[in-house]
Amino acid sequence: MRLILRAACALATAGLLVWGLHERARSGVAQFIPHGWASTGAVSPQRPLVVDAAAGEIRVYARVNGKYFYLPTRHGMNYRRGTIGNKALFRAWANPVDVHQALLSLGAHPGHNLDATTGGQTVAGAELAVSVTWPGAAHIHPINDVITDAHGRGVGYRFGGNIEMARHAGTGCLMCFDSCPVGILSNARYPQGAFHDRGLAFRGRADVLPPDNTPVTVIFRRADT
Repeated sequence: MRLILRAACALATAGLLVWGLHERARSGVAQFIPHGWASTGAVSPQRPLVVDAAAGEIRVYARVNGKYFYLPTRHGMNYRRGTIGNKALFRAWANPVDVHQALLSLGAHPGHNLDATTGGQTVAGAELAVSVTWPGAAHIHPINDVITDAHGRGVGYRFGGNIEMARHAGTGCLMCFDSCPVGILSNARYPQGAFHDRGLAFRGRADVLPPDNTPVTVIFRRADT
């Protein structure tokens, strides 16, 4: 118990959400279990992760969380069964362990440069192009076309890695809107702690994205391919 409390205090110092840690300990949420992925075809609730090596991309099944058209959030996409799975613009059916491993399988290099002591630094790792599409969409939308950022820098995602912290925290964070030592991907355009220090406000664009709970496909590609 003392070790858990010390870990929670360290995360709070770094400006992280310790709520997820407390909820995980209290509710007995299991460790994320690897399920693997398909290699071809469309994503679905039964096939939430497709690694298309020929196309050089990963596809993740998610659904729109429409309350973040109006409320600000620091979370781009979270695993729906994480302790803060409902606090992101997109709720994913793929978990952090599988997404992390899938990115490694494409040759993406994780940064692993952030922890509880690195406030003010930005995430390192392979640069990733992230886009979103859905049934009936006119085209595939780059992530910056479907969000608004009150400070205007937008998103530049990098593969932070952070798999051990992600397992420990249990929050389900997959894509964060600032540099984060828990998210598998996070935003190199804002440093760690920016949401606490600078009052950032990211929202989904209701005039671009489909309605609440609509299935979407979130696509990751290495930016250097």
